[in-house]
Amino acid sequence: MALVVKPYDFNSDFERAVVYLSATNTGFFGRLGFRLEAKGFALPASVLVMETALGMYHETGVGPSAPPIVMQRLANMHRAGKLLHDDLLLVQSFFDQYEHSGKAALVSEPAISAELIPILKHRLTDKALFGAIDNKAKGILDTTGLRTELETIDSLGLHDKSVGLELNDALWAAIEQQRLTPRRRTGISELDTQLNGGLVPGALSFFIGGPGDGKSMMLSHVTANCMRQRGLVGVVTLEVNGIDWYSRVLANLTDTPIDVVQGPNNAAVRKALRDQQEAGRLGAALVKDLTGVPTKVQDLKDWVKSCEDKMGRTFDLIVVDYADRMEPHKACKGSYESMLHVYDGLRMWAAEKRLWPLLTASQSKAKGKDQQTLGLYDAADSTHKVRVADLVITINVNRETGEVRFWIAKHRLGKSDLMIGPLPIDFSRGRMAPVPDFLYREALTAL
Repeated sequence: MALVVKPYDFNSDFERAVVYLSATNTGFFGRLGFRLEAKGFALPASVLVMETALGMYHETGVGPSAPPIVMQRLANMHRAGKLLHDDLLLVQSFFDQYEHSGKAALVSEPAISAELIPILKHRLTDKALFGAIDNKAKGILDTTGLRTELETIDSLGLHDKSVGLELNDALWAAIEQQRLTPRRRTGISELDTQLNGGLVPGALSFFIGGPGDGKSMMLSHVTANCMRQRGLVGVVTLEVNGIDWYSRVLANLTDTPIDVVQGPNNAAVRKALRDQQEAGRLGAALVKDLTGVPTKVQDLKDWVKSCEDKMGRTFDLIVVDYADRMEPHKACKGSYESMLHVYDGLRMWAAEKRLWPLLTASQSKAKGKDQQTLGLYDAADSTHKVRVADLVITINVNRETGEVRFWIAKHRLGKSDLMIGPLPIDFSRGRMAPVPDFLYREALTAL
């Protein structure tokens, strides 16, 4: 007699989220996904995806990391005559619809795990107990085995049971997915070239600069360029008030002095920006002013989630101006320990989401003002910052010439120890460097 699998008591949205995570997040699958039963899912596409993911896990020791990996395996089964073409299209439609709806981008692995763990624990405990009762009826008594299984269930979700990446097709698919991940240009051509296209989603990047050397201006410059790419930027400012911060962005976008943007004769600027927005040629930025407000990493997480939930889409870039002004999640003995917790929290958050680059800045040490070029370990308070960061760039301003040089001090995904510039700067227009002409052709060509 065939084994009947009890259906999971999932609503349809939760089921889709669990299935999508199982197809895209190897850590989730190694902690929880491998204990799921494919035939317990209600949707036919869910059953097919879960059967495929479980098959990969048992063969390779690791779950899938992206929908194309699942689709490739199903395509191989179709060519071998083991899967109907309609079933292949069903799964493809599941991934396409889920991603295009924007729901995939909003899936929170920690939140889904928190809801799934008690459901799985209850289900697995019942299965273990009923199995023990059935074995006892057959004259088999294995209390040690039952105790071990219950202990394993109790620790469910705490440990990743997968063996990790291996040299196989799944690894090459993951490498290709990382290579094809869209990057966010900074708007400084020379810098973007050295960054292989720009800032990487899931990475923590920051600039180091002295007082008045353009840390905030650089962050607003990158924000303006993301808007030129029709992106949505989430900005939390802890140093410059929100109005001034946004004014710098508008000045950059329109090549207009900041005092004109903020002055009474700004009608032309306002109209040009409005026209570009209505034409769908310009993105947007949400600027949250938290100057003077104690702010922790969790506060940023809550704000970003709230915004993304309301808008039904994710940000394309998160900017924090700047992280040095944040507070740790617990009491610390000094600035070094405080910054350790802050930057660790930011790094883990960015890596966990892998949806957008996380960009911030750091003050340089006092001795930095006497240096021609700031180095990797010239960030104030804590050298731990540069250890956890994926990208560190120093800002070096020559006020006599009105030029700036950017030193790529650390680049986890590319070349380091590279100098960009000197390039002319125009603080009055919110510019850290000239903006390439092609960006204007893509955005504010009417100005």
